[in-house]
Amino acid sequence: MPQSLPFAPKITQAGLNAAVSAAGLQVSVQVTHIALGTGQYNPVGTETALQDRRIVSPIAGGGEIAPTQLRLHAAFQANPGQSFACGEVGFYLGHPDSGGTLLAVYSSADPALQPVVYVSDQFLVTTSYTLGLSALPSGSVTVLVDQNAQAILLLIGNHEQADDPHGDRAFAVMADRLHTAADHPHQQYLRSTDLEAIAIYTLKKEYSGGGVYTTYDDTRSPAEILGFGTWVMVGVGRVFVGQDPANVAFATIGQQGGEETHTLTAEETPAHTHFTLNAGTDSSIAVSAANTMVQRVDTGGAYSYEARANDGATISRSSSVGGGAAHNNLQPYEVVRKWRCTSVSNVGGGGGGGGGGAVVPPAAFSFSPAYNQALGATVTSNTVVISGLAAPGAISIIGGSYSVNGGAPTAVSGSIANGDTLALVATASGTYSTTTSVSVTVNGYSTTWQIATQSAPGVDTVPNAFSFSSQSGVSRNAAITSASQNISGINAATPISVSGGSYSVNGGPFTSSVGTVVAGDFVRAQVQSASGGLVSTSATVTIGGVSATFTVTTSSSGSFSATASPNPVSVNRDTSTGPGSIVSSVTLNVVNGTAPYTTTVTLLEDRGGADLITVSQTSPTLIRFSSSGNGNLTREGTYQITISDSAGNSMAISVPVYHTYFNYQ
Repeated sequence: MPQSLPFAPKITQAGLNAAVSAAGLQVSVQVTHIALGTGQYNPVGTETALQDRRIVSPIAGGGEIAPTQLRLHAAFQANPGQSFACGEVGFYLGHPDSGGTLLAVYSSADPALQPVVYVSDQFLVTTSYTLGLSALPSGSVTVLVDQNAQAILLLIGNHEQADDPHGDRAFAVMADRLHTAADHPHQQYLRSTDLEAIAIYTLKKEYSGGGVYTTYDDTRSPAEILGFGTWVMVGVGRVFVGQDPANVAFATIGQQGGEETHTLTAEETPAHTHFTLNAGTDSSIAVSAANTMVQRVDTGGAYSYEARANDGATISRSSSVGGGAAHNNLQPYEVVRKWRCTSVSNVGGGGGGGGGGAVVPPAAFSFSPAYNQALGATVTSNTVVISGLAAPGAISIIGGSYSVNGGAPTAVSGSIANGDTLALVATASGTYSTTTSVSVTVNGYSTTWQIATQSAPGVDTVPNAFSFSSQSGVSRNAAITSASQNISGINAATPISVSGGSYSVNGGPFTSSVGTVVAGDFVRAQVQSASGGLVSTSATVTIGGVSATFTVTTSSSGSFSATASPNPVSVNRDTSTGPGSIVSSVTLNVVNGTAPYTTTVTLLEDRGGADLITVSQTSPTLIRFSSSGNGNLTREGTYQITISDSAGNSMAISVPVYHTYFNYQ
């Protein structure tokens, strides 16, 4: 079973920040993956990734074995020809290639403690780790076990515990070697590559002959799912009906008909007549319930009513009644996506014949959400320019229509090319505070546009104006975070979105997905700085139709610059600390500066508890944040550290400081 590895991983600053933020929101973060690499060093806690990562595996088993300890199991096998001696182990909150945070890392520069484990390309290595969490808030970290990996680990365990798992090998070693060396030792069986080729061939035969591929909630084109072909959406907004050559309405493939609503014509109403009676000149005959003004006439089995001739009464038609409005003509339906393959020449990596390359999607584009729209209004999105296509590509839409190069909007699938402009058109909901979505797909790339109607009278989802201060001289290729803004002026949950970056609510994780905020929430923006000097990048946060832009500008080439590490900072107390000051230090790293330096620290924002924090300077480039508070508190303050050199250069750095006290009374 798994090999036990006795060592003490180092909790990283990034992992600590994630756990503290989770504890403040009364949630937990999850350890999901373990990574191995070849680096050999003594971790200090500022690491955000392994030095030389070679392999990543999901957690295959484990859980809490003590209030401050987790037991984790994982299995590894190197790629063919890439066996390695592991010198570093990383524990991640999410896959590292998908933005996962490095919670803890183990490595050692001591050769006597290396390697940690040898990872072979010939067999699976199963490992077990004990991760100490005494430096983190209780319950802030849990384990997420991958069920597929867990099943593999169980099979390996059963295999290893068997009395004779390889009983046939005592007399068949040589045959086994010959078997292993053979290119296709089991000629009577199909190889996986054979099966894959047959599957691709079968799918191509089916869909190139006019087959229709249906998906439900997968927005990808079948070219991405199946790995081949050029596809267009069919039946958009319509149901399918079988061909009937004897019925002209259903005789031709691709023929369309029917309508969502229908207004009856005079010819389509049931046959009927409306009449009114008008009194004549004979005063002895009066209008009464006995209908004395009319007489019934037998017309041979049917009856009609006519005016009495001796009365002089007349019969005339009544005035028109009814509004003539169209009625709903839809049968019960459920929406899916249907695709028709127009060519199988584009074949992706999943296997099999045919020439050509994979379908090339366009460069990413997006449409800004439209907020506070009138009920039932026709809304048009912002316009984007299509680029990045290898050739004209297919375009389809669900929930609205699209306009290419300013043309008339259409919902029918078509084509679009590089340089074309694209805008979307949709009808807002007829209900207050309701969001509708339009999904457009261009050559396999899909994006969603959202339209939200205005709030009902008395509901206010338009916040007071807010803003983010711009920052200049920032480091290059870095995630730059704004100061928090307190949202006010709304009395209901209000949509929040971002373009060009990400946002965080109340110290939570940064996201680019649409969410909601309420009055009193604190919002921060984050944007990735450019790689060049004196280049500005921006992120725009929109809340209830009110927007604020956070702009950062990188330092010039060879100019004075400074960074703070760590940033942000956590000042934490746990139950073992007791009274006294808890200290965290920030080091300022100066580039192209002239010593000596001077530093000032200013409190930009206090979200409660800043009075418990003391700021001091060990040197102009070493700032200390200390706290002697106690109780169960989680607070945040943002400080601005301004450092200047003797040549007159200066730079301001925004540093959020989290200070949390756990259980100590």
